[in-house]
Amino acid sequence: MKQIITTELVKATMRFLGQVGMKHMIEVQDDLISIHLREGMQIRNFMRSTPYCKDWTHEHDFDDNWIPLIRRCLKYNEFEL
Repeated sequence: MKQIITTELVKATMRFLGQVGMKHMIEVQDDLISIHLREGMQIRNFMRSTPYCKDWTHEHDFDDNWIPLIRRCLKYNEFEL
């Protein structure tokens, strides 16, 4: 089952990353797979801690959705600039 990345999750993730984290994601956006183990794990752990992912029951839900989540954050951030 495909999980839904809500606007609330996007905004919460952007707050979690902060300005420095968002800048870093912009710098590595073309190769997000390269940060899967370190930064990706921090983001997946954050996702687990939010109420927005409480119905996500499989580990693959987080593995499969953290990159689309970051891409949504980056797209959302474009409108904030």
